[in-house]
Amino acid sequence: MSDDSIVGKLPLRYRQSVMEMGTEGLEEIRFRIGQPLELDYGDRRVQVRMRQEYGDACTTGENSAKCSAYRKERDSAANRLETDFVRKADLVRGVDLVAEADCVTEADMWELLNYLTGYSLYAYEDEIRQGYFTIPGGHRIGVAGRASTSYSRSRVGAGCGGLGGRGENSLGYSIAEVGAAQQITGIVDIASVNIRVAHEHRGCAKQLMPYIRRELYNIYNTLILAPPGVGKTTYLRDCIRMLSDGDVGGELLASQETLAVQEMFAAQEMLVGKEMLASQQMMEESIAQPVPPMKVAVVDERSEIAACYRGVPQNDVGSHTDVLDGCPKLQGMRMLLRSMSPQVIAVDELGGEEDFMALYELMHSGIRVLGTVHAGSVEELQSKPYLQQLLGRGRIERLILLRKDGNGQRACRVYDTSENDMVELPCPKG
Repeated sequence: MSDDSIVGKLPLRYRQSVMEMGTEGLEEIRFRIGQPLELDYGDRRVQVRMRQEYGDACTTGENSAKCSAYRKERDSAANRLETDFVRKADLVRGVDLVAEADCVTEADMWELLNYLTGYSLYAYEDEIRQGYFTIPGGHRIGVAGRASTSYSRSRVGAGCGGLGGRGENSLGYSIAEVGAAQQITGIVDIASVNIRVAHEHRGCAKQLMPYIRRELYNIYNTLILAPPGVGKTTYLRDCIRMLSDGDVGGELLASQETLAVQEMFAAQEMLVGKEMLASQQMMEESIAQPVPPMKVAVVDERSEIAACYRGVPQNDVGSHTDVLDGCPKLQGMRMLLRSMSPQVIAVDELGGEEDFMALYELMHSGIRVLGTVHAGSVEELQSKPYLQQLLGRGRIERLILLRKDGNGQRACRVYDTSENDMVELPCPKG
């Protein structure tokens, strides 16, 4: 699904406005009841508003002169927005005339949800319970409102018997058990929707391949780190594609740029003497032969990586990639290990302890791992106790930290964790 086609999922009265604003570079579309529609272009945010006296009825009759003046002012504002990257603070001074839309209503919200779910909101209940659902094209729809909860009697009843010495309350069960007992059964009275527009940027991760590839037939176990909205999934998808197809990775691995990286490592005493000569010889020999494709298996729990429709990937994830769509990560990684004989298993947004324990199993089965994690820094990742045995012993060999500056430009830092000491490797801006 293209950026333009996501506009077809919006309430009717907003579609023309969003098209006039443009979908190039559009990252998020936010609907909040009682607030103007907001478009996030990465480097700027725009609130889309309307002067009600110049609504649909202003095209004819006594208001036509006012409407003509309005459109002239609107077009002028649109031009300023396009050329000057006007920010939200500037919208108060008149750029709110750019598009014909007022504050989002409950009727708008219901219309939006009906279009997004194909008039089958009930079919997405399980996903909405987690706070989001995904539509064809890989676009993730985040929702917020009032959460409906329930309690598990067996969980609450177990352990009742007094105050314990492990953080228990007066009923005798721990804080952790309280969290497990209280279950979210749904999100009702949805008042906010955030459409995260999926993008395919072929080649965006090309700069990362020299740091991920480990000789011709192997890769380093790698985690891509970034806060939400920076582009982890986009970079992961492109890495999967290049590993699966092989050709682009071959060109990059055999490039002079990679040889220069090897020389730099030697200058830092990471490679010395004969090791450096052997490394250069290997790299020079690889110029004459393409890097072979690798068998990649993807656990796409949220349908964001491959955007499968009836099991068939709609995004380009390479010609040697198998996708398990809509399957929880823990079960999916184990299923693919047994069924698809992959060389690499890729997974998005690793989070809980059980996810990393599954990674631990894969690494002890000869499988290489490529994944993403929500983290704003390496230190933040290291603070998770259950990751110590993966990071401290070098089982995760590369960490790639993505960041986005105020202008929307991405940059990365690469860390070598294969030894006990973490070494930062240079990485050019993307």
